Amino acid sequence: MFEAAVSGFVKAVGKDSLLPVPDLNSADKCRPLHVAVKKNPKWFWQSARYLPTSFKIHQILTKTEEIDVKVDCRTLVEYNKTSHFSVKGSVGSKILKEVDLDVSGSGMVSIKASFGKVNKCDVDVPTLMQALEKRFVDFRHDFVNEVRQNPRNVLCVVVGTACTINPSVLSSEEDVEGNQKATIALGTTVGLGGTTANINEEGEISNEVDKVFDLPPATPLAYNVCEILVKEDGGIDLKYTRDGNGGFATKPGAGVVQPDSPPNTELGYTMKPLLSMPEQKRNSVTSAVLKVMEAPADIPLVEELLDDVVDGRKPKPFTEFKSKCSNPSAVLAFLSTIDFQMDTPFTDEDKALIHSLDALFDGLVELSDEQCLALKECNANFAPAVLHVLAQGIAGNPVPLDDPAISILYVKSNNPGQDFIEAMDFGIQDVGSKKSLVTEDNGKMLYAAQQAVYGLWGGL
Repeated sequence: MFEAAVSGFVKAVGKDSLLPVPDLNSADKCRPLHVAVKKNPKWFWQSARYLPTSFKIHQILTKTEEIDVKVDCRTLVEYNKTSHFSVKGSVGSKILKEVDLDVSGSGMVSIKASFGKVNKCDVDVPTLMQALEKRFVDFRHDFVNEVRQNPRNVLCVVVGTACTINPSVLSSEEDVEGNQKATIALGTTVGLGGTTANINEEGEISNEVDKVFDLPPATPLAYNVCEILVKEDGGIDLKYTRDGNGGFATKPGAGVVQPDSPPNTELGYTMKPLLSMPEQKRNSVTSAVLKVMEAPADIPLVEELLDDVVDGRKPKPFTEFKSKCSNPSAVLAFLSTIDFQMDTPFTDEDKALIHSLDALFDGLVELSDEQCLALKECNANFAPAVLHVLAQGIAGNPVPLDDPAISILYVKSNNPGQDFIEAMDFGIQDVGSKKSLVTEDNGKMLYAAQQAVYGLWGGL
């Protein structure tokens, strides 16, 4: 709920200059002079990811004295807004999950963000640049070494934060119509607020379910960064814009895939080692991936492991990797299926297959838990129709429900392909004289889904 609210705040106030605070637990890490890590994308459709850290900039330098730099605060905006999401969409379903409801039906979830007046506190960047002129990044620091292991990582420093001024309230209302089976503890404390509901444990619902977060004053909502170009001697060059070509000077631009070919051409080439496998072996790999998808929290772990091999890094120790898995048996079965050995050098053929699987997991990792679980229920029969809908969505075209290419999605009222399309935020609207599937997605999630579906079953 907090994630949806601050994302809406950033879109309304500064989508080209601000980054949303990822969650309440990370809010204090988004204050001025904290270090964030930017992970550059591998695919042209991906956006860079930002990970705030608990380190402040002086803590990763050879001289660890605190940096004295002026921070000016001003009132940025007064923000009170209500946003509405379908309970079947990726955002709405995630919010409902926080309220702990299992909804079968249709309805809307509303998020009311009563942030009130919001301050913007900014570091004087020229002064910060001067303060860092004779300071050096400590290459012996464990955190710095870890960041350097991935050539797509860029160190950043937070130079501005948008914060609430007074105590504020974040609330949600779910107006659900349909059949509901749920168990809710009424009036119990959840997170920073409470959940109240008036529902039957089983039966129809047409009422509202509320959840309230009381946010303390000075809660960070968004932030902006300067990228850091770390010179070979550890010297620091701040890049004022988010796309300022920061990184480590010893590996300029390494590991970043540029969009220099049509997406289907690039994707087809990358996926070829996987999709050209003998049918029985390929089906075994697909089945193993689908089992991993039963625990979506394991997908980023597998993606990172495959990423290490693709980028030439040594994978983490097996025991450490296994201990982080939610469903280790499924993950280990997948690794066994592709003959993945932690301590054995990989052949060129092995690396080509791992590169294909890495691309598949690059798509999966962008999807929400609900989208992954919906996709897991699909199969090769639905892939051509699903890919057709995704391709039309990417092109910005509506898809008429009577389009023969998607007939399999509507042979009965509900089926896995239809459920996945709905989870991808496609809705039915009147376009001209026809009922059509339409989406307002900006393309990123659609490309991710396309990559995942194609990697699982082919079909482009």
